[in-house]
Amino acid sequence: MDSITALLSIVVKLITAVGIGVAAWNVVQLGNNIKDKNGPEAKDSLLGILGGGAIIAAAQIIGQIDLNF
Repeated sequence: MDSITALLSIVVKLITAVGIGVAAWNVVQLGNNIKDKNGPEAKDSLLGILGGGAIIAAAQIIGQIDLNF
């Protein structure tokens, strides 16, 4: 059971890292779009930031799974 818990912990960390990467990339894109005064793309970047946050939240929810039967 400990190996499954350790594997779940690694998966949660990886998913969290992906979510942080998505959010960070979209923050950079948002800055570029604001600089270029590109409204529709700025909106897409904001949605990407929220998507990254949703990925992070999902990872944390998955991390709360109790594997003790």
